[in-house]
Amino acid sequence: MRRVLLSAFLFSLAFWTACWGGRPAAAADAPAEEPAGYVDAVTGKAQAAHPVYGKRGLDPESPVYQGDLVETAPESALRIVFRDQTSLEMRASSSLTIAEYVYDPGDKSLGRLLVKYAQGVFRAVTGAIVKENPGRFSLEAPLASVGVRGTEIGSQVASGRELHALLSGTPIEVSASTGPPRTVDKPDYGVDVAAGTPIAPERPLTEEEKRLFAKMGFARQMDLLRRQTLFKTRTMVRPPKVRPHL
Repeated sequence: MRRVLLSAFLFSLAFWTACWGGRPAAAADAPAEEPAGYVDAVTGKAQAAHPVYGKRGLDPESPVYQGDLVETAPESALRIVFRDQTSLEMRASSSLTIAEYVYDPGDKSLGRLLVKYAQGVFRAVTGAIVKENPGRFSLEAPLASVGVRGTEIGSQVASGRELHALLSGTPIEVSASTGPPRTVDKPDYGVDVAAGTPIAPERPLTEEEKRLFAKMGFARQMDLLRRQTLFKTRTMVRPPKVRPHL
């Protein structure tokens, strides 16, 4: 009887070792999907939080994934570059969620990008997804959503009010739950959105607002050659698979 039990135990051990490749549990839980992009530059402190992968600090070359909640600390800033070369800058005390990201260099018709702003100041520069699929890039904030067609967009999101501006490129359309959408077709013009009221007509940005949305300088930045290495792979990024609870 003991010999039978020992044989069964050894068989079970060999089976699970083969299945897991002898890896520790932490390695088995490592991200399986390709990153949506990488952190290109950082000043101060930033972090990402994911429902599966947990919290982690962000530095140049850190990967970011669909589903990440990304936050910057006070007196900090961050720039993310996605695989399609869309770039997104965040100023201090800002937070956003990478709600959806799909990109296949071999079939660009599949590309989709949805970013949800929670609070803070943001500057987005569109990449290949907008070039191939103009209707599949969207920025959402608590009060409004922004449709883009290949532009640089600045957004300031605060409690009960927002400003969305066209910095350069083709027009943007800003929509809210109250009133009709507004189109911004002039560079350095934007629209104000307040809770419970229609979107205001477009207006020129103040000098202070132009400085707010200006390109940022960073204390730490990814090396150019390293960036080219990370982005030269022709890897498809699909939505991550839902993992069953065991």
